[in-house]
Amino acid sequence: MHSFEIFLAARFRDFPVLLAATRQCVALWRPERIVVAVPFQDQKAVQAGLGPSVEVIDENTLLKGFDHEAFRKRPIPYFPGSFGWYLQQFLKIEYCRQSASRYCLVWDADTVPLRGFQFLDATGRIYLTKAKEFHEPYFHTFGELFAVSAPSTQSFISQHMFVECSAMRSMCSMIEERHKVDHWTDALGTILESHPDRANLFSEYETYANYMLLHEAEKVVTRNLSWERGESNRTWAVPSHQLDAARRRGLDFVAYESKDATWSRALLKSLEKAPWAIKRLAIASVLRRSSGAI
Repeated sequence: MHSFEIFLAARFRDFPVLLAATRQCVALWRPERIVVAVPFQDQKAVQAGLGPSVEVIDENTLLKGFDHEAFRKRPIPYFPGSFGWYLQQFLKIEYCRQSASRYCLVWDADTVPLRGFQFLDATGRIYLTKAKEFHEPYFHTFGELFAVSAPSTQSFISQHMFVECSAMRSMCSMIEERHKVDHWTDALGTILESHPDRANLFSEYETYANYMLLHEAEKVVTRNLSWERGESNRTWAVPSHQLDAARRRGLDFVAYESKDATWSRALLKSLEKAPWAIKRLAIASVLRRSSGAI
């Protein structure tokens, strides 16, 4: 197995599940590097909580060439409220685009891996993990970006994506050259402004997977893994009994999505603009409750 990096995009509010996710990622895969990008105001607290095995960076360092404020002001449905949902996807793409590593595992911050499954088959092809969440607007956007229909209507939104970083660079360059823009998000923004649908119009996972199937099909192969949405977590830590039960059912990973937001996540969200001393107390509380949870 080739060495690889792991990247996650998160916020302070994600910390309880993020802690479980990064602990498991380190234990199961021993990556060459694991990086978490967060807003500048969250960086110090999240780094203190995750410890030295994880590198926490200011997300703005990945956004060179991206006009953050101009994009927020675009007349895209549900903006600026939904801007953050798009931004975390941009961060994943940009990290892979800028990485010097051959491979990067993009992992969702709300998802906890349970088994150390492989990302390349015996011949070195990259696994694209299938999902069941077909959403037509994602495929419409792909067609607008590349002037060709997506080669597959199979969904690949499986909470993670194993990325060949050179392919991600090629994908972004292709968009920029076709649309004659300086940054690929400029083309995407224009497409989203005139999109016939309203909400959730772009997926980084669907876009990258279909790019690979269209242009580098010999490098990828599809597969199924077993996973599910976790029960709403109402404590400050991911309950170990939930993870143990999920393992016994043969699951490979479990996702705790924000739509099932808990009181602890809501409280952490309210603290995102709080002083460092207050955030430190919240982090300490999560760490106490997380001891031995994984």
